[in-house]
Amino acid sequence: MNFEEIKKIKGELSFTEVFKNDSSNISNHFNTHRYRQLIEGNIKSPSLEMLLNFGKFNLSDFKTLDYFNKQGLAIKELAIGSFGEVNSDNNIALDKNVKLRSNFDKILNHRKSYRDYINKPLSLNLFKRSLKPLVNTKNKENIIGLNINHRAYASGGGLYPITAFLLVLNVNNVQRGWYEVQPYLKNLRYLNKLDVDVNTLISGHNIDVSHASYIIFYCFNFSKSYPKYGETATALGLIEIGEMAELVDLTVTSLGLGNCQVAGFDRNLIAKKLNIDNVSNHLLHSQIVGVI
Repeated sequence: MNFEEIKKIKGELSFTEVFKNDSSNISNHFNTHRYRQLIEGNIKSPSLEMLLNFGKFNLSDFKTLDYFNKQGLAIKELAIGSFGEVNSDNNIALDKNVKLRSNFDKILNHRKSYRDYINKPLSLNLFKRSLKPLVNTKNKENIIGLNINHRAYASGGGLYPITAFLLVLNVNNVQRGWYEVQPYLKNLRYLNKLDVDVNTLISGHNIDVSHASYIIFYCFNFSKSYPKYGETATALGLIEIGEMAELVDLTVTSLGLGNCQVAGFDRNLIAKKLNIDNVSNHLLHSQIVGVI
């Protein structure tokens, strides 16, 4: 490798060293250039501002945390959580005692993102098994006299502010359309039919959405988490979505399926289909699952 090749690679990758006037820096007019402007204080970034203020607590935050914990408000809400879910003849029951058996080391070694899928319907059995991480477990714990179900992932304060919505595309004996995962009732609530071109929902052209089995959209309920955690609420919501998506990732890998986590999607269109207000509730992440 000669000097010019090394210089070109440096210009492509080392955005903390090469910035404005070096012609070898092909990223001059992209986010690498904006990064320099951010550090110099010339422009603002909501993401950077959130990081700079991460961990900031107001006096009201300490008071609220103490009140929530002493009153056991999250526990009481979990105990009556099923009352906020809707039973219907159109709902799809998820098996309560599904067992996943696979070598964990093998799962970790085989986990990867898949962007191409086989045009083959996913069996109903595999579909239900792949969703196990998103519903309550059968294990219960008695806390302050209330029986509480656990889930496979942690949640800040036990608030569980994330709702998983599904767009079912190609699953045996399941109508194509939009669904809501109801973790307490352990079922899928049918919302409405599919009436959009699925290829317009996901950003980019390198993901085979049309042959996918289903897509998960993770929605953060800001109003559920903010009253307790204040400005830390959003970070906790993002962490929880990451936990949920990774569990689904590992589960579908154990079942021989493929998946790809995608941050770029048409939020406004999907929010409209799901009646999400984009004020208290926000779609933040998606995950495509398919047969490989």
